[in-house]
Amino acid sequence: MDENIERVIQNIIHIDRSAAELRKKVEDDLIRKRLELDDKVELLKYEILQKKEEELNILKEQEIKNIQKEEQRIIEGYTEKSKELEDKYNKIKEIFLKDIYQNILFLEDR
Repeated sequence: MDENIERVIQNIIHIDRSAAELRKKVEDDLIRKRLELDDKVELLKYEILQKKEEELNILKEQEIKNIQKEEQRIIEGYTEKSKELEDKYNKIKEIFLKDIYQNILFLEDR
């Protein structure tokens, strides 16, 4: 009977060691899986941020193009307006100079 008790005790010790090893293995696997999950989460965050940055850059480029088009439209409008004003000025100047010359010549004739 002592031999049976010894065997039972050895089995209990073996089962306890196996349980401890299994618990250690499960804890190690859990830690490893947490680290892997953290790495995956960080990678996903990075990918999401990269994608958002690319989208923002595309939007920024589109907005810059729109602003440049608007700027060009405004410049063309003011260029046209300044051309019209310059033409008006030249016509008025021409009329003014003609009047001055006529008045000068008219005064000389007197």
